[in-house]
Amino acid sequence: MDKFSDDNEYDIAFGQNLLCVYDTNERQDLPQPVSNDKLVLVFDGVLYNFRTIRNLVGKVGVEAEIKSDAEALLYLIDFYNKGDLLKAIQMAQRLIEGDYAFALWDGENIAIVRDSLGVKPLFYSTNDDLKGFASDRQALTAVGFDEIETLKPEHILFNWQDIAPAQPIYEKIFEGDVAKIDKLLKLSVSKRVEELYEVGVIFSGGVDKLQNMPPNS
Repeated sequence: MDKFSDDNEYDIAFGQNLLCVYDTNERQDLPQPVSNDKLVLVFDGVLYNFRTIRNLVGKVGVEAEIKSDAEALLYLIDFYNKGDLLKAIQMAQRLIEGDYAFALWDGENIAIVRDSLGVKPLFYSTNDDLKGFASDRQALTAVGFDEIETLKPEHILFNWQDIAPAQPIYEKIFEGDVAKIDKLLKLSVSKRVEELYEVGVIFSGGVDKLQNMPPNS
């Protein structure tokens, strides 16, 4: 028996290999999943406005040292949680920006959440004996699930009930409004390179097909 196992039986289990984006040299000992005395969080992804969220939770009185986006998200939801976990997550979703999938447990309720564009995969399945979710479909088939569903982007699976967003993201962008799309693209890029000192742009390495070229040209 290793230090991560015991002889007890549990109704719920989380497993995670945390993607550490920030302060990687200092956070090798970061517990997985991340938790406080109220919530347990598994998080796959990155928050592009991590430092903004960290500063925000610091200003509202959170004294914990926060060095990862998973921790920042945990304490943000905890701040909003006044006995309604679903509402707290929905309020946090309005502030966070990134590519992510996460699951949250408060001792009674479980919430599974996917980012607004569905960048990070998230699958779930239920049967008479077991309920499960994973970022890999094969992880669910390996433990015996047959009918596996994909959680839709921006949806919340709350206590295994699918909660759709009040307004899907595609309704927030006016079709054909080139100026607005241009502004959103520039803003999106700027957030993803925030505080980066070196940025590289990789273009396709293929050779475009030449047409209507004379022989031996």
